[in-house]
Amino acid sequence: MGHNNTTLKEIAALANVHISTVSRALSGSPLVKPDTAERVREVAKRLEYRREMLLKGVVSGKTFTVGVLIPDMSNSFYAEICGGVMEYLQRNGYSVLLGCTNFSANEEREFVDLFIAKKVEGIVSVSARYSDIPHIMPAVFIEAVPECKEITVVSIDNFGAAARMAEHLAEMGHRRIGFIGDTKTTIQRFRGFSAGLERFGLILDPKLTVIDEERMEKGGYNKMMQLLQRPVRPTAVFCVNDYLAIGALQAISEAGLRVPEDISVVGFDGIQSSAYVQPPLTTIVQPKEKMGQMGAELLLKEICGERAPGGRVVLPFSLAERKSAAPPRSE
Repeated sequence: MGHNNTTLKEIAALANVHISTVSRALSGSPLVKPDTAERVREVAKRLEYRREMLLKGVVSGKTFTVGVLIPDMSNSFYAEICGGVMEYLQRNGYSVLLGCTNFSANEEREFVDLFIAKKVEGIVSVSARYSDIPHIMPAVFIEAVPECKEITVVSIDNFGAAARMAEHLAEMGHRRIGFIGDTKTTIQRFRGFSAGLERFGLILDPKLTVIDEERMEKGGYNKMMQLLQRPVRPTAVFCVNDYLAIGALQAISEAGLRVPEDISVVGFDGIQSSAYVQPPLTTIVQPKEKMGQMGAELLLKEICGERAPGGRVVLPFSLAERKSAAPPRSE
Protein backbone atom coordinates (compact mmCIF):
# COMPACT_ATOMS: atom_id res chain seq x y z
CA MET A 1 0.00 0.00 0.00
CA GLY A 2 1.34 3.43 -0.85
CA HIS A 3 1.73 5.49 2.33
CA ASN A 4 0.57 8.82 0.93
CA ASN A 5 -0.74 11.41 3.39
CA THR A 6 -4.36 11.17 2.25
CA THR A 7 -4.41 7.42 2.85
CA LEU A 8 -2.84 7.79 6.30
CA LYS A 9 -5.48 10.36 7.26
CA GLU A 10 -8.28 8.05 6.11
CA ILE A 11 -6.86 5.14 8.09
CA ALA A 12 -6.36 7.31 11.18
CA ALA A 13 -9.96 8.54 11.03
CA LEU A 14 -11.44 5.06 10.62
CA ALA A 15 -9.18 3.48 13.26
CA ASN A 16 -9.74 6.41 15.65
CA VAL A 17 -6.03 7.04 16.21
CA HIS A 18 -3.51 9.81 15.44
CA ILE A 19 -1.88 9.82 12.02
CA SER A 20 1.53 9.24 13.63
CA THR A 21 0.18 6.07 15.25
CA VAL A 22 -0.87 4.82 11.81
CA SER A 23 2.63 5.43 10.48
CA ARG A 24 4.24 3.58 13.39
CA ALA A 25 1.78 0.68 13.23
CA LEU A 26 2.29 0.12 9.52
CA SER A 27 6.07 0.23 9.93
CA GLY A 28 5.95 -2.36 12.72
CA SER A 29 7.01 -0.06 15.55
CA PRO A 30 6.99 -1.75 19.01
CA LEU A 31 5.72 1.55 20.47
CA VAL A 32 2.17 0.76 19.29
CA LYS A 33 0.01 -1.54 21.40
CA PRO A 34 -0.66 -4.87 19.64
CA ASP A 35 -4.47 -4.45 19.59
CA THR A 36 -4.15 -0.91 18.20
CA ALA A 37 -1.69 -2.06 15.54
CA GLU A 38 -4.04 -4.86 14.53
CA ARG A 39 -6.95 -2.42 14.24
CA VAL A 40 -4.89 -0.09 12.06
CA ARG A 41 -3.76 -2.94 9.80
CA GLU A 42 -7.34 -4.17 9.43
CA VAL A 43 -8.56 -0.70 8.39
CA ALA A 44 -5.65 -0.33 5.96
CA LYS A 45 -6.44 -3.70 4.43
CA ARG A 46 -10.10 -2.80 4.09
CA LEU A 47 -9.32 0.53 2.38
CA GLU A 48 -6.99 -1.14 -0.08
CA TYR A 49 -9.66 -3.72 -0.90
CA ARG A 50 -12.16 -0.94 -1.45
CA ARG A 51 -9.78 0.91 -3.77
CA GLU A 52 -9.30 -2.23 -5.84
CA MET A 53 -13.06 -2.60 -6.14
CA LEU A 54 -13.44 1.03 -7.22
CA LEU A 55 -10.67 0.69 -9.82
CA LYS A 56 -12.42 -2.37 -11.22
CA GLY A 57 -15.62 -0.35 -11.28
CA VAL A 58 -14.04 2.35 -13.45
CA VAL A 59 -13.27 -0.31 -16.04
CA SER A 60 -16.50 -2.33 -15.78
CA GLY A 61 -18.96 0.50 -15.17
CA LYS A 62 -19.96 -0.96 -11.80
CA THR A 63 -20.45 1.38 -8.85
CA PHE A 64 -20.46 -1.24 -6.06
CA THR A 65 -23.29 0.72 -4.46
CA VAL A 66 -26.69 -0.47 -3.25
CA GLY A 67 -29.69 1.62 -2.22
CA VAL A 68 -31.46 0.68 1.02
CA LEU A 69 -34.98 1.90 1.86
CA ILE A 70 -36.46 1.81 5.36
CA PRO A 71 -39.75 3.41 6.44
CA ASP A 72 -38.80 4.76 9.88
CA MET A 73 -35.44 5.79 11.34
CA SER A 74 -36.72 5.87 14.93
CA ASN A 75 -37.98 2.26 14.94
CA SER A 76 -35.34 -0.18 16.19
CA PHE A 77 -37.03 -3.05 14.34
CA TYR A 78 -36.08 -1.49 11.01
CA ALA A 79 -32.71 -0.35 12.35
CA GLU A 80 -31.78 -3.94 13.27
CA ILE A 81 -32.75 -5.20 9.82
CA CYS A 82 -30.82 -2.34 8.22
CA GLY A 83 -27.78 -3.19 10.34
CA GLY A 84 -27.79 -6.73 8.95
CA VAL A 85 -28.11 -5.42 5.38
CA MET A 86 -25.26 -2.92 5.75
CA GLU A 87 -22.94 -5.35 7.53
CA TYR A 88 -23.23 -7.89 4.73
CA LEU A 89 -22.92 -5.35 1.91
CA GLN A 90 -19.93 -3.57 3.40
CA ARG A 91 -18.20 -6.87 4.14
CA ASN A 92 -18.55 -7.66 0.45
CA GLY A 93 -17.12 -4.36 -0.79
CA TYR A 94 -20.36 -2.45 -1.41
CA SER A 95 -21.28 1.03 -0.25
CA VAL A 96 -24.80 1.89 0.90
CA LEU A 97 -27.10 4.81 0.12
CA LEU A 98 -29.83 4.94 2.77
CA GLY A 99 -33.29 6.46 2.31
CA CYS A 100 -36.04 6.85 4.91
CA THR A 101 -39.49 6.87 3.30
CA ASN A 102 -41.77 7.63 6.29
CA PHE A 103 -44.16 4.94 4.98
CA SER A 104 -44.86 7.09 1.92
CA ALA A 105 -45.06 5.53 -1.55
CA ASN A 106 -44.32 8.95 -3.05
CA GLU A 107 -41.15 9.38 -1.00
CA GLU A 108 -40.16 5.83 -1.91
CA ARG A 109 -40.46 6.68 -5.61
CA GLU A 110 -38.36 9.82 -5.09
CA PHE A 111 -35.61 7.80 -3.42
CA VAL A 112 -35.71 5.25 -6.22
CA ASP A 113 -35.23 8.10 -8.73
CA LEU A 114 -32.31 9.34 -6.64
CA PHE A 115 -30.79 5.85 -6.50
CA ILE A 116 -31.09 5.58 -10.29
CA ALA A 117 -29.30 8.94 -10.66
CA LYS A 118 -26.56 7.67 -8.35
CA LYS A 119 -26.27 4.50 -10.45
CA VAL A 120 -26.87 2.01 -7.65
CA GLU A 121 -26.75 -1.61 -8.79
CA GLY A 122 -29.77 -2.73 -6.80
CA ILE A 123 -32.14 -1.93 -3.95
CA VAL A 124 -32.99 -3.58 -0.65
CA SER A 125 -36.41 -2.32 0.45
CA VAL A 126 -37.78 -2.86 3.96
CA SER A 127 -41.57 -2.71 4.44
CA ALA A 128 -42.06 -1.33 0.96
CA ARG A 129 -45.16 0.50 -0.28
CA TYR A 130 -43.98 0.88 -3.89
CA SER A 131 -43.72 -2.50 -5.63
CA ASP A 132 -42.55 -1.36 -9.10
CA ILE A 133 -38.87 -1.33 -8.07
CA PRO A 134 -38.07 -4.83 -9.49
CA HIS A 135 -39.17 -3.66 -12.93
CA ILE A 136 -36.48 -0.96 -12.75
CA MET A 137 -33.47 -2.78 -11.28
CA PRO A 138 -32.53 -5.81 -9.14
CA ALA A 139 -34.35 -5.62 -5.81
CA VAL A 140 -35.09 -7.62 -2.68
CA PHE A 141 -37.92 -6.83 -0.28
CA ILE A 142 -37.67 -7.55 3.42
CA GLU A 143 -40.70 -8.02 5.70
CA ALA A 144 -43.24 -6.70 3.17
CA VAL A 145 -45.03 -9.12 0.85
CA PRO A 146 -45.98 -7.23 -2.33
CA GLU A 147 -48.34 -8.94 -4.77
CA CYS A 148 -45.82 -9.69 -7.50
CA LYS A 149 -44.31 -13.09 -8.38
CA GLU A 150 -41.13 -11.55 -9.77
CA ILE A 151 -40.26 -9.99 -6.40
CA THR A 152 -37.81 -11.63 -4.03
CA VAL A 153 -39.09 -11.40 -0.46
CA VAL A 154 -37.42 -12.25 2.86
CA SER A 155 -39.77 -12.48 5.84
CA ILE A 156 -41.17 -14.69 8.55
CA ASP A 157 -44.62 -16.26 8.32
CA ASN A 158 -46.52 -13.31 9.80
CA PHE A 159 -49.85 -15.15 9.50
CA GLY A 160 -48.51 -18.25 11.24
CA ALA A 161 -46.72 -16.28 13.94
CA ALA A 162 -49.82 -14.29 14.86
CA ALA A 163 -51.86 -17.50 14.89
CA ARG A 164 -49.31 -19.03 17.27
CA MET A 165 -49.69 -16.08 19.64
CA ALA A 166 -53.48 -16.42 19.57
CA GLU A 167 -53.14 -20.10 20.42
CA HIS A 168 -50.74 -19.27 23.25
CA LEU A 169 -53.28 -16.93 24.88
CA ALA A 170 -56.15 -19.37 24.32
CA GLU A 171 -54.11 -22.20 25.83
CA MET A 172 -53.66 -20.05 28.93
CA GLY A 173 -57.42 -19.86 29.27
CA HIS A 174 -58.12 -16.38 27.87
CA ARG A 175 -61.47 -15.97 26.13
CA ARG A 176 -61.97 -12.18 25.98
CA ILE A 177 -58.95 -11.16 23.93
CA GLY A 178 -58.42 -7.66 22.60
CA PHE A 179 -56.55 -6.64 19.44
CA ILE A 180 -54.54 -3.43 18.95
CA GLY A 181 -53.17 -2.61 15.51
CA ASP A 182 -52.04 0.14 13.20
CA THR A 183 -52.67 0.35 9.48
CA LYS A 184 -49.01 -0.29 8.54
CA THR A 185 -48.41 -3.73 10.07
CA THR A 186 -51.81 -5.25 10.66
CA ILE A 187 -53.29 -7.22 7.72
CA GLN A 188 -51.46 -10.59 7.84
CA ARG A 189 -51.20 -10.51 11.62
CA PHE A 190 -54.91 -9.72 11.99
CA ARG A 191 -55.85 -12.61 9.73
CA GLY A 192 -53.45 -14.99 11.44
CA PHE A 193 -54.56 -14.02 14.94
CA SER A 194 -58.21 -14.47 13.99
CA ALA A 195 -57.46 -17.90 12.52
CA GLY A 196 -55.59 -18.93 15.66
CA LEU A 197 -58.55 -18.02 17.84
CA GLU A 198 -60.94 -19.91 15.57
CA ARG A 199 -59.02 -23.12 16.27
CA PHE A 200 -60.22 -22.77 19.86
CA GLY A 201 -63.78 -21.90 18.89
CA LEU A 202 -63.19 -18.19 19.62
CA ILE A 203 -63.79 -15.08 17.54
CA LEU A 204 -62.09 -11.69 17.62
CA ASP A 205 -64.73 -9.40 19.13
CA PRO A 206 -65.05 -6.15 17.10
CA LYS A 207 -65.81 -4.35 20.38
CA LEU A 208 -62.37 -5.37 21.66
CA THR A 209 -60.54 -4.46 18.43
CA VAL A 210 -58.92 -1.06 17.85
CA ILE A 211 -57.07 -0.35 14.59
CA ASP A 212 -56.18 3.14 13.38
CA GLU A 213 -53.35 5.18 11.88
CA GLU A 214 -51.65 6.08 15.16
CA ARG A 215 -48.36 4.22 15.63
CA MET A 216 -45.57 3.60 18.14
CA GLU A 217 -45.97 3.85 21.94
CA LYS A 218 -48.45 6.73 21.77
CA GLY A 219 -50.71 4.70 19.50
CA GLY A 220 -50.62 1.73 21.85
CA TYR A 221 -51.32 3.95 24.84
CA ASN A 222 -54.35 5.65 23.28
CA LYS A 223 -55.82 2.45 21.85
CA MET A 224 -55.43 0.64 25.19
CA MET A 225 -57.19 3.53 26.91
CA GLN A 226 -60.11 3.00 24.53
CA LEU A 227 -60.29 -0.69 25.40
CA LEU A 228 -60.23 0.08 29.12
CA GLN A 229 -63.32 2.23 28.68
CA ARG A 230 -65.36 -0.58 27.14
CA PRO A 231 -68.16 -2.04 29.34
CA VAL A 232 -66.31 -5.35 29.61
CA ARG A 233 -62.56 -5.15 29.33
CA PRO A 234 -60.41 -7.94 27.83
CA THR A 235 -58.35 -10.31 29.97
CA ALA A 236 -55.56 -10.23 27.36
CA VAL A 237 -54.53 -7.94 24.50
CA PHE A 238 -52.47 -8.74 21.42
CA CYS A 239 -50.58 -5.80 19.92
CA VAL A 240 -49.31 -6.17 16.36
CA ASN A 241 -45.90 -4.76 17.28
CA ASP A 242 -43.87 -4.24 20.44
CA TYR A 243 -44.04 -0.45 20.37
CA LEU A 244 -47.84 -0.57 20.57
CA ALA A 245 -47.53 -3.11 23.39
CA ILE A 246 -45.17 -0.89 25.37
CA GLY A 247 -47.66 1.97 25.11
CA ALA A 248 -50.44 -0.38 26.22
CA LEU A 249 -48.43 -1.34 29.32
CA GLN A 250 -48.21 2.33 30.29
CA ALA A 251 -51.95 2.89 29.83
CA ILE A 252 -52.80 -0.11 32.00
CA SER A 253 -50.43 1.07 34.74
CA GLU A 254 -51.91 4.58 34.73
CA ALA A 255 -55.39 3.07 35.04
CA GLY A 256 -54.34 1.45 38.32
CA LEU A 257 -54.33 -2.07 36.88
CA ARG A 258 -51.56 -4.65 36.81
CA VAL A 259 -49.97 -6.71 34.05
CA PRO A 260 -50.46 -9.66 33.89
CA GLU A 261 -52.63 -9.99 37.01
CA ASP A 262 -55.50 -7.90 35.59
CA ILE A 263 -54.67 -7.88 31.87
CA SER A 264 -52.07 -9.81 29.89
CA VAL A 265 -50.29 -7.93 27.09
CA VAL A 266 -48.33 -9.53 24.24
CA GLY A 267 -46.47 -8.03 21.30
CA PHE A 268 -44.78 -8.89 18.03
CA ASP A 269 -41.28 -8.36 16.53
CA GLY A 270 -38.98 -8.91 19.52
CA ILE A 271 -37.27 -5.50 19.53
CA GLN A 272 -34.39 -5.32 22.01
CA SER A 273 -36.25 -3.15 24.54
CA SER A 274 -39.12 -5.65 24.78
CA ALA A 275 -37.07 -7.73 27.23
CA TYR A 276 -36.36 -4.74 29.50
CA VAL A 277 -39.77 -3.11 30.00
CA GLN A 278 -41.72 -3.94 33.16
CA PRO A 279 -42.96 -6.56 33.06
CA PRO A 280 -40.80 -8.05 30.26
CA LEU A 281 -42.94 -8.49 27.18
CA THR A 282 -44.11 -11.80 25.78
CA THR A 283 -43.64 -11.42 22.04
CA ILE A 284 -42.98 -13.02 18.66
CA VAL A 285 -39.26 -12.66 17.90
CA GLN A 286 -38.22 -12.05 14.31
CA PRO A 287 -34.58 -12.78 13.29
CA LYS A 288 -34.09 -9.18 12.22
CA GLU A 289 -30.33 -9.09 11.61
CA LYS A 290 -30.51 -12.42 9.75
CA MET A 291 -33.35 -11.08 7.60
CA GLY A 292 -31.16 -8.13 6.62
CA GLN A 293 -28.14 -10.29 5.87
CA MET A 294 -30.20 -12.73 3.81
CA GLY A 295 -31.80 -9.90 1.84
CA ALA A 296 -28.41 -8.40 1.02
CA GLU A 297 -26.98 -11.80 0.07
CA LEU A 298 -29.84 -12.55 -2.31
CA LEU A 299 -29.54 -9.12 -3.90
CA LEU A 300 -25.81 -9.49 -4.59
CA LYS A 301 -26.42 -12.92 -6.12
CA GLU A 302 -29.07 -11.40 -8.37
CA ILE A 303 -26.76 -8.51 -9.34
CA CYS A 304 -24.04 -11.02 -10.23
CA GLY A 305 -26.46 -13.13 -12.29
CA GLU A 306 -26.24 -16.12 -9.96
CA ARG A 307 -30.00 -16.35 -9.42
CA ALA A 308 -33.22 -15.23 -11.06
CA PRO A 309 -35.42 -12.73 -9.21
CA GLY A 310 -38.60 -13.87 -7.53
CA GLY A 311 -39.64 -16.19 -4.75
CA ARG A 312 -40.00 -15.95 -1.02
CA VAL A 313 -37.53 -16.91 1.71
CA VAL A 314 -39.31 -17.59 5.00
CA LEU A 315 -37.12 -17.49 8.10
CA PRO A 316 -38.15 -19.06 11.42
CA PHE A 317 -39.68 -17.02 14.25
CA SER A 318 -39.80 -17.83 17.96
CA LEU A 319 -42.24 -17.12 20.78
CA ALA A 320 -40.54 -15.47 23.75
CA GLU A 321 -42.60 -16.26 26.83
CA ARG A 322 -41.99 -13.58 29.45
CA LYS A 323 -43.86 -12.07 32.40
CA SER A 324 -46.44 -9.89 30.65
CA ALA A 325 -48.79 -12.82 29.98
CA ALA A 326 -50.35 -15.26 32.45
CA PRO A 327 -53.62 -17.22 32.79
CA PRO A 328 -56.63 -15.00 33.59
CA ARG A 329 -57.84 -14.77 37.13
CA SER A 330 -60.96 -16.77 37.86
CA GLU A 331 -64.04 -14.56 37.91
